[in-house]
Amino acid sequence: GVESPAGPIETALQLRAVGDLDGAIRLLYKALGNDFTNHQVVGVLASMLSENEQFEKADKLFERALSLREPDRMVLLNYGTYLGHRGKLRESVQALSRAAGQIARALAQSLHGGSFEGYTTGELYGQLGTAECNMARAYLELGEHDVTLSLAEKWMVVESTWEMASMVVSESLDRREVD
Repeated sequence: GVESPAGPIETALQLRAVGDLDGAIRLLYKALGNDFTNHQVVGVLASMLSENEQFEKADKLFERALSLREPDRMVLLNYGTYLGHRGKLRESVQALSRAAGQIARALAQSLHGGSFEGYTTGELYGQLGTAECNMARAYLELGEHDVTLSLAEKWMVVESTWEMASMVVSESLDRREVD
């Protein structure tokens, strides 16, 4: 039978969590075999390759994941974050903005049933916070402090994002005084 994408992704995330990034990458390559058509697995593999500083492979696989179908919010979120780390700030903001829009729609749908595609309302809210905090970080690097603060400040009161949001806000306020 065909294994659901959650299987290898879940296992790979567990391997990464215990420090076996190489094992996680090997597992995802094995799960894909010669068939790189599962955008979710390809997207997670691209993220892990970028963590492992294999940027050329990550670039190719992100492009592949995004070309397979209308990119899903998690692929866009990971890709936007990756672009920000690579200094491609405008492209990062575009991808993260698209991700945030998709997450917001999923969040709205989850409010009726308590979840959407297996994600709880709380998890989706955390994804939205991550997307907006990463956008804020890109805007911080672009020197656009008003946008940075408007995106990040509201996430300082949410447990899953307060640390990232506080760091971005603090750095933005420090830099704004210098600018």
